[in-house]
Amino acid sequence: MLLFLVVGPSALAQSFPWVCENPKLCHKCYPDDTCIIKEVGKGTNKLWLKNNGSSPRTYAFFLMNPVDVRVSRKVPDYIFLYPQETKPLLAVTSAVYRGGFSYGMNNFYTVGKPGVKHDDSYVYRLPYQNGRSFSCKEGFRNKANPDWNNIIFDMPNGTPVVAARPGVVVGAVNVTPKLDLAGEYKQYGSAIYIEHEDGTMGRYAYLKKDSFLVKLGDQVKRGQQIALSGSSGEAKYPSLRFDVLSTVDAYMYNSWKFKFQDSTRGVVDQPVEGAYYTAVD
Repeated sequence: MLLFLVVGPSALAQSFPWVCENPKLCHKCYPDDTCIIKEVGKGTNKLWLKNNGSSPRTYAFFLMNPVDVRVSRKVPDYIFLYPQETKPLLAVTSAVYRGGFSYGMNNFYTVGKPGVKHDDSYVYRLPYQNGRSFSCKEGFRNKANPDWNNIIFDMPNGTPVVAARPGVVVGAVNVTPKLDLAGEYKQYGSAIYIEHEDGTMGRYAYLKKDSFLVKLGDQVKRGQQIALSGSSGEAKYPSLRFDVLSTVDAYMYNSWKFKFQDSTRGVVDQPVEGAYYTAVD
């Protein structure tokens, strides 16, 4: 297990105006597909957070420049949201009897679920079809990502990608390659997230746009085809990036080492850059 700081996209609340359906219900949405919903009452604001994006996220949220406010929970704090999920954040009331109050709000996130532990006994399969062999261009804690336990396979565009472990699809980010996108969209491009039995998530990144064969909520079997490989996001060449992740909170990732089965080497726990690995169940 490796812990390190990664701050996700954020936006100052003042930079984006509230859009009000009526005087008592407003929302604002940020470019990273995060929305804050506000219900305005007499001396009280009730706030909700919506993950309007396509990946599972652990959010941090906090108030900025609060004046004469009382809140219903401690802040800063963090909250986990699946894609399209909405949860209540807090109520903000005046700390002064019949007085006014003011505040701003900010948030950011990391991708993954907090409070879970990887099952280190599990042996993954390689994320491509049986009998096919591809080279490992970048292995655990490589020069490009010294603090991250990911594998990048050199793989032609359009290669079938299969699930390395069974689970539920909890993220499906389908973005146009090489656009000037922000945060995770720019870094990982089109990606699928599958939540495993232990709560960790397998991320299949750099995928080909519009190649997904699964959707949010689908139960996926080990070895089932889920998409085609591509070169989206920050891929330097046609490839597939695979890693297993969770979060500690909105500030810290867990990047988990994992073992996988190779047809000739057996169980591999430390991939070697430049080596070819052949898939087998």
